[in-house]
Order: sequence, then C-alpha cells, then structure tokens
Amino acid sequence: ENPLSYWLASLFLYFLLLHPSDTSTFSLRRISVFFLIASLAFFNRQDTILLYIPLLLYLLFLNIRQRPVTLPLIVFLSILPATVWFVFSFFYYGSPFPNTAYAKSFSSGLDLSYKINAGLQYGFSSLSQDPINHALIFGSFAWTLIRKDKPAVFMMLGVLLYYTYIITTAAAATHMGGRFFSVPFFISTLIFVYYCQHNIARLLTVVILVVVAMINP
Repeated sequence: ENPLSYWLASLFLYFLLLHPSDTSTFSLRRISVFFLIASLAFFNRQDTILLYIPLLLYLLFLNIRQRPVTLPLIVFLSILPATVWFVFSFFYYGSPFPNTAYAKSFSSGLDLSYKINAGLQYGFSSLSQDPINHALIFGSFAWTLIRKDKPAVFMMLGVLLYYTYIITTAAAATHMGGRFFSVPFFISTLIFVYYCQHNIARLLTVVILVVVAMINP
C-alpha cells in the first residue's frame, strides 16, 4: 500500500503544482481529478485521506458559490470508488472500516493520554534516527508559507494533519518506527524540490536525499 500511496500522491501533486497556482481558475475537470485521486487514496489506505482533506475543503469553499449544482454532482461522481467500497464493505464485512482500525484505534481501550505519550516516543525515536525526514517536512511547510502558494500551503496542512493523527492515534498501534512518516516525507520532498528555483539546487537536493536513503533506508 505504501508504493501505491506514493504514486497517488505524486499524481495529485502533478495536477496541483504543474499548473497555475490560483485555485479560482481550476476547472471542474481538474477539481474532479483531485477528488478522484483522493478517493483512490482512501480506497488504498483509508487514513491517507487526511493528507488531502484540507486542500479539498479549500477547493469546495472557493467554488461552491459559483457552481452550487454542478460542483456537488462532480464531487459525488469523483468519489464513487471510495463510496462503492465503503458501502460494499459495510454489507459484506459488516463494517465500513478494516478490523485493524477498531483493534488499534476505535476500540483499543487505550486512553488518549497513553496514545499521545506513545506517539511522542514514536516521534522522538524517528527524529533521532532520521532527522532529515522531519526537517524536510517542516521546512517545506515554511517554504510554502514564504512563497504564499495557497494550494501548496493547504497540501502541507494536510501533511501536518496527518502528523497530528500519527502522534495522537496511529503511533500507539505500530511496531515499525518511522513507517507512518514515509508518505508525508514523500509529499514534502516533492514540494521542496518543486520550489527549488535552479536545476543545480534541485539536483543537489535529490542527490542528498538519495544518499541519506541509502544510508538509512
């Protein structure tokens, strides 16, 4: 599921960044593509929808007044993969979410303070072993704020929302250090490299990341 999460995230950012940044100019077709990709990401791994929610809500907020009828229809059609799976899962398995979600999060019996404590330990462990991961995530967020590129800012807000989910929920139910930070790191890397203005800076960034990945995969 992780490689597919990477591919869907890269596809989403391709349509987001390699076009004009003014979201008011987004056509219904492009908006439908965003919701479709997010729907497929949910289909692949449900919690990754958190990465896309801030930007999707921002697009809805900007466009709903101009397209009060067509936009909801387009969104409904675009999210059909997730909707169909959700309904099928509910009737076939008796649950809209996978068993692991209930065992690890919804019905784990662990209180929030325990989860947050475990999440902080998970975060600090990852920070000590892979500091460039977290530096790049927060560095990319700062860069989007400096550039005042609203679509990228909202994309990075999704990354921070997922970051919060890791600390408060997900980290308490995994034994694989750093696993949950991999997709946010991937998205942050693409955004960071995109904003490098010179080809030499882009190449240097990629080389550094490849070397780091080889040392600490």
